[in-house]
Amino acid sequence: MRETLVIHSRLSWRQVRGVAAIERQHGLQALEIEHLAARLAGGFLQPIDSDSLKEAIGEAIATDLGEFNDIKTLPGFPRAAAATLQKAWEAGLKVDELAKTSDALVRSRIDAVTRLEAEVLKRLPPSMRRPADLVDLALQHLRHAKTLFGAIRVLGRTEMSPVWRPFLAALKDVTDLHWVAGPRQVPAWVHVLGIAVVETAREHPEIQSESCASPRHEALEAMRWARGLLASGQAKPEEIAIAAASPAEWNDHFQALSEMAGIELHFVHGRKALSMPEGQLAAALAEVLLRGFSQARMTRLMALLRSQNPDFKIVPGNWWRDLPEEAPLLDAASWRDVLQAMSNPADANSESVVRALTSLIETLAFGLKRAGEVGSVLLRGRSLAIWDRALTEGPPEALDVTLASLTLPDEVAQEANIIWAPAASLAADPRPWVRLVGLTSRAWPRHQTEDALLPNHIVDSSQLDPLPVHQADRRDFDTILKTTARQVICSRARRDTQGRINGVSPLYPRAPGEIYRQRTRIPEHAAGWSDRLFARPAEFENLPEQDKRGDRGGGFEIDGNFARHFFKRRGENSGEENGDNAVYESSASAESDQREHVEAAIDDGGQAALEEGTAAPEDNGRGECELDPVDGAHGENFLDGLAGD
Repeated sequence: MRETLVIHSRLSWRQVRGVAAIERQHGLQALEIEHLAARLAGGFLQPIDSDSLKEAIGEAIATDLGEFNDIKTLPGFPRAAAATLQKAWEAGLKVDELAKTSDALVRSRIDAVTRLEAEVLKRLPPSMRRPADLVDLALQHLRHAKTLFGAIRVLGRTEMSPVWRPFLAALKDVTDLHWVAGPRQVPAWVHVLGIAVVETAREHPEIQSESCASPRHEALEAMRWARGLLASGQAKPEEIAIAAASPAEWNDHFQALSEMAGIELHFVHGRKALSMPEGQLAAALAEVLLRGFSQARMTRLMALLRSQNPDFKIVPGNWWRDLPEEAPLLDAASWRDVLQAMSNPADANSESVVRALTSLIETLAFGLKRAGEVGSVLLRGRSLAIWDRALTEGPPEALDVTLASLTLPDEVAQEANIIWAPAASLAADPRPWVRLVGLTSRAWPRHQTEDALLPNHIVDSSQLDPLPVHQADRRDFDTILKTTARQVICSRARRDTQGRINGVSPLYPRAPGEIYRQRTRIPEHAAGWSDRLFARPAEFENLPEQDKRGDRGGGFEIDGNFARHFFKRRGENSGEENGDNAVYESSASAESDQREHVEAAIDDGGQAALEEGTAAPEDNGRGECELDPVDGAHGENFLDGLAGD
């Protein structure tokens, strides 16, 4: 018998698909609500995806957009415009009708949005339709709903955008439709529409609260907690979840700690493009186009091209040794002269190398204005997709900003690993063991902000955004507490990354008292190798000399005397603030438990060198870039960090 599940997100879709395969549930299909409407609308129609929308906005920028003409070329405009249009469409607003009811003071802004929407719709693929259009077409084909979908169950939702509600109301009259809430809150409009609701009793997990020193310390304690669950056999990786209302602040920390600990994490919201080799190649290319030629930049770019573009595999890894050391090589003409001098007609291989390098120089000489053409010549596969998407998000002059903001789907399997997720995704697809981070007054619930293009004085926020983010964060937190079976640990950072004292979230559970985690404590279960060594300096001192160097022979050394002195100094100056109702941990080694984590310094988490046994120019003989590409960079060296080899 055919059955259709209306799910919340891709995380839920993959989970449902896995369970259906294991249980051999033939005839089961899982769709998001927009794809359900598109299927019934027929004609191979589909909803508008965000990438296509931003691409259409990028093309529409060339037209007259009225009041937006002064800001349409700014890097953030495509993203802001996409967010505004998606909000209006999800709310069921008809932008062109708003202008008729607006006064003269705001009509110019409404007209600009209307003009933008019209230009975007012209440039979208013909198969893509707005949510309201899909609903209108689907309602015309309701007689086919029972045949296409069978029984319909809406899973894991605590709310749904207004534009889809008439569609659900119509479906309940022609097929078996249930809103499967479980212990979740049921929105009032579901009862008003007469949709059948399936509810179950809530779970009663163990709830703990912990305060940590900083966001990075929160991430470290989360990895220690996960390690403890796995080591004790209490939980399997697929039963553990770590979540935040908005995960962006912790992404870099969890990526570094995951590699250090050897524990795979599935990033539900995707990983930064610049944390992947393809993203590094795009960043290296952007660095040359934005800042110009130099030996160091060209060396990085060629090192990445050799590994990802077959056209440059012929170039040896130490090709740069033939370059004159004192020559700055700051323009294409200088590079042409040097490459001509390197040419050896008697050596066919040398001639092939020079031709490959010359073609690279000539392509780069196209300049920033032809960035799209440069990328199409030099990049392949995913790196080209990243490049094109960055150019869609903003102008070529903003490549450093747009590349840093891009994310890609995580390739780590969620079905067999711990997940790091937004709270909304976890609320829809619960796990038995959960740790929530970031429960501060700034981060959870998040504060509602006005729309960038249609602020509150233009269109009332209750119309444009009827499901505000702060209410969603509260619902998600409540849902997680009700659907988690075993344990929920809520953590907060006492200070932010700038050292400012954080307020406590109103959702943070106070009773029966929070556990006060010191950054310098000795963990019951270390997150990884370096975490264990810094917790036990005596063991660190007795290691063989080659093992003390955490860089696998790279030359970074810490001896036992340094470790003991460092821990002692940290103990004298730790002085962290105390929290109300804090429960302090006791330890037999509490006095010696004064240390700072510097695991990144001794953990082998960096990118490989340009070539084994060699070092690139301007790299201090270490074969590595000036800044770590994952941890990020600031100021003038921003792209140097992004384009590390």
